Amino acid sequence: MHSPRGKSKCQYRSALWYLNDEQKEIAEEVVEGMKTYMSRHSANPTIRRVMKNDDGVYSDVEEATRFYRAEEYHQNFLNKDRF
Repeated sequence: MHSPRGKSKCQYRSALWYLNDEQKEIAEEVVEGMKTYMSRHSANPTIRRVMKNDDGVYSDVEEATRFYRAEEYHQNFLNKDRF
């Protein structure tokens, strides 16, 4: 599962795509809320362990464009017995 913490390659980045202004506003609030939560709870040992190599939350908020469905082997990846 991808983590929204830390910068990574484009194909593995964390992003929220919106279709209208209301969704954009909500998405931006969610990203800011994640940043605030991580900052406020940095004294928590679990949060500190998660953040030890990261300095923030990196999730892009972008307007939705054409959607391309991934190949079948990517669908429901977490539910497949691959490990």
